[in-house]
Amino acid sequence: MRGRNRKLVAIFVNIIVVVLIAVVTRALIGFLVSQPFNVTVTPILAGEGSAIAGNIVISDAYVWATALNLDATATPDPMAGMAGMPASNSIHPSSIYLTIHNTSTQPDTLIGMSAAAVGSVMLHQTTVTNNIAQMQMISQLDIPAGGVVRFAPGGLHLMLDDLKHDLVAGSTITLTLKFASGAIVTVAVPVRSP
Repeated sequence: MRGRNRKLVAIFVNIIVVVLIAVVTRALIGFLVSQPFNVTVTPILAGEGSAIAGNIVISDAYVWATALNLDATATPDPMAGMAGMPASNSIHPSSIYLTIHNTSTQPDTLIGMSAAAVGSVMLHQTTVTNNIAQMQMISQLDIPAGGVVRFAPGGLHLMLDDLKHDLVAGSTITLTLKFASGAIVTVAVPVRSP
């Protein structure tokens, strides 16, 4: 009888331990799931065309060289000369393309931009109506929570106007982007030949 009682007690203790582990595990998982995860991605190497500030990550940034630096076989910036582009006293306008990643669980808004040696930086969206491409200036751009917004030729771009000097392929310009969250991202944008 004693051996049998010991077995029953051992089984009972094992059942209690398993139930306690299950209860504690379930409570811990419930607690972890209820906590907000604020993930910040930090690149190991942030090279030219990439930068991070707070929950905003900029990647794949580049700008086209201006027309005066192109050789005879190159094509100028595809955005230059489009309808809707303001008159300018600059050498030749150019466009910056990039990708904005918002790693936050909250949306953010691009509210300002500037670049070294550039009179003005304007946020533009290219639209096509009746086979005519036009640029429309946008005052701000919403970046969804956890979202990615890509700037590309024929779509969103940052128009550089009133350049103080030519943009030479192989060099960089400094771009600063300001967001409603308070994030200010400065990125070295490489100049490319189109």
